[in-house]
Amino acid sequence: MTNATYQSLRMTKADFNVAIAFGKTVHILYGELTVDGDHATGNVEWREIEPHEVRETKDGNLIVVAMCRLRGERRTFRLDRISHYNFGTRGFILPWPEKADPEEITDWWTIRSRSDHEIIQVELNTDGVTGPHAKVLGKAMAQSGKVRAVCKAEGGVSIRRLRRKDVLAWR
Repeated sequence: MTNATYQSLRMTKADFNVAIAFGKTVHILYGELTVDGDHATGNVEWREIEPHEVRETKDGNLIVVAMCRLRGERRTFRLDRISHYNFGTRGFILPWPEKADPEEITDWWTIRSRSDHEIIQVELNTDGVTGPHAKVLGKAMAQSGKVRAVCKAEGGVSIRRLRRKDVLAWR
């Protein structure tokens, strides 16, 4: 097992690129961990991921784009929040999502708990802007006190834009 806290992000990025090249899963300990003397606090969990790409965000953070076996969908993970990792022996099994047809994308978003239960669906016209997560979360919190309670209890939520078939199935 590699302790990523004792190596550079460049080295971690190189290791993940090796996993991508060989099509191997990676087990990661992911989350925010604060160490104060002999005590560690934070919200971390083990995930098994199928990495597909490592890239830099506009903010300068290195992220790995992967299929998460826990969630069963495409997720991004910041490399600086991965404290430990090791390579799995299994190959990829989850299908990589196809690019959505622009006609299929809607103005509806789903907000789900960390345990993957849907809390609410919110409609927000974004006029072609992608990724307005703060606006979606703010509107959801205004519409439902449950979102705020789940966010506080579970340490966050996930937000995803819905396709037409997902909205129709919900209504």
